[in-house]
Amino acid sequence: MQTINNSLSELIAGEPTEIQERFTNALLNIAVHRLIHDEGSNTAASILWRLVDIIQNDPHAMLDHPIELNQLNG
Repeated sequence: MQTINNSLSELIAGEPTEIQERFTNALLNIAVHRLIHDEGSNTAASILWRLVDIIQNDPHAMLDHPIELNQLNG
């Protein structure tokens, strides 16, 4: 993921900020649509809810290791 992120940053670095923001948002939309397609809407909603919970309650938890998706913090 780090390699993809670095490559993406280099690829769109010359574009205006508005394009960069739209591009990354579009990639996020594609990832969420794929998640829904692959996992189903209920499972995808549960995964996304868990991600929101961890970002809201412990934003530094994502820096060093994968997020545990089996329980809520809040």
